[in-house]
Amino acid sequence: MAPLADAADRFDPPLLAYVLSALGSTYDKAAIPLAKRFLDHPHPGIRREAEDALTEIRWRYRHETIRGALPDALG
Repeated sequence: MAPLADAADRFDPPLLAYVLSALGSTYDKAAIPLAKRFLDHPHPGIRREAEDALTEIRWRYRHETIRGALPDALG
């Protein structure tokens, strides 16, 4: 995951959106920090994909608390 995380900031928005979508589909908890980095991205489509990726991962682990994946008020 580290090489992808290092390069993700340089991706064009369409590629970054695709990567975030794919990360969510993996249900891999290791993708959480990467997805969270893009929650404040200036491009609304990227923010939406980051939110969707986190939602997908949370859904998979819905009976477990994933530290940092939910706002403190909800987790």
